[in-house]
Amino acid sequence: MIITPLMPHQNDAVNYMMKHNPCALFLPPGSGKSLISLAVADKMKAKRILITSDKNNAMNTWSGEIFKHTDWDGDDVCIRPTESSMAYLPLSRDRIVVITNYDYFHHLIGCKFDMWIGDESSCIKDQRTDRHKNLRSILTGCKSRLILNGTPMTERLEDLWGQYCLLDDGLALGSSMTKFRQRYMQPDPYSGKWGAWIPKRSAYTNVMKDADHMTWWPQDLDIKMPVSNYTVVHVPMTEEQREHDDKLREEMSMVVNSQQVDLNHAVVVLGKRLQLCGGVLRGTDDYEFMSTNKIPVLTKLIHKNRKKRIVIYRKSV
Repeated sequence: MIITPLMPHQNDAVNYMMKHNPCALFLPPGSGKSLISLAVADKMKAKRILITSDKNNAMNTWSGEIFKHTDWDGDDVCIRPTESSMAYLPLSRDRIVVITNYDYFHHLIGCKFDMWIGDESSCIKDQRTDRHKNLRSILTGCKSRLILNGTPMTERLEDLWGQYCLLDDGLALGSSMTKFRQRYMQPDPYSGKWGAWIPKRSAYTNVMKDADHMTWWPQDLDIKMPVSNYTVVHVPMTEEQREHDDKLREEMSMVVNSQQVDLNHAVVVLGKRLQLCGGVLRGTDDYEFMSTNKIPVLTKLIHKNRKKRIVIYRKSV
């Protein structure tokens, strides 16, 4: 049973996936993909569930999500992020939830599951790898299949076929990579390499259209967000930062923690000044850290806005 109330967009996704099995769920981080997939598993009354993800999520995220959002018996949830622990799976149970990463599930070949949740599906996008081939073997006979990711395509158009063929064995986009390429791609006459392919015009749109009946997309997400108000908060440099910044601008060199930093180009100086403002100077092999005023400024903001919700996020320059 799911004990966490679902938000409207999560209910919409669950209702869609109950009518469209198998299904791909592509939603941005924080939108509740794990909760949605657990709600689908609960509604389908799945008893033998395989959850695959990368090692970090398999070890740290999924068990927490299950215990936070469901009342499932903890004895039925088996977390197997290491190869040695795979040998101790109680696979004879009628109800079992196996959580493992993509490097070790080859130990499950021959085991039967009635639902598969493939988190971070881009990890199994390449049909040529052993992990992809092993997973296809494990999924034989699995009736309910669901893949999760923030975005469907990472680098190549072929990445889409690798993920979708694990859902429907190639029914939507072609039964093989060759057929996929013939439908959506064309030989690249300018690459100089034999067997090089490039997408046809509107190829991505056509793939999306052909897979639309089994996909819940970000455009299906309807979340009413409040009006955004932006305020720029300037963080002054510390005396140490200011001293190093002045040296960089005047001499294009400085000494940090006994390490000499010499720069030859104005563009490189700008990059180092940005790093200096952030408090982390990146070298070729190591990092040098420097205290900043960011934490004191943030602390003041929190104290001044005690009755407001504050979201803290990191943005790279």
